[in-house]
Amino acid sequence: KKITQQIALQQLLPMLLKSPGAEVLKFASEANLLIEENGDELLSYVDQVLSKYEAQAQAYKKGKKGVLGLFVGEVMKLAKGKADPQKVNEYLLDKLK
Repeated sequence: KKITQQIALQQLLPMLLKSPGAEVLKFASEANLLIEENGDELLSYVDQVLSKYEAQAQAYKKGKKGVLGLFVGEVMKLAKGKADPQKVNEYLLDKLK
């Protein structure tokens, strides 16, 4: 998986409709739309979010599982939507153990 569904629908699809003969992966790469796969950077974003929302992190650990979506959303904002949400979820769950 090299691009998120959200980016594909909102940004890549309109570009491809204007240039139907374009090579998708090359086009996405040139437009800087590919998922960032730097694990260290993602972990840094996860740490930032958990520090910022320390009270919610404690609530999660006490059973309030609904706040996980908040954390994922905030990490995705920091990554400008170019992180794999499944990886973000995985890193968050690991840190929240």
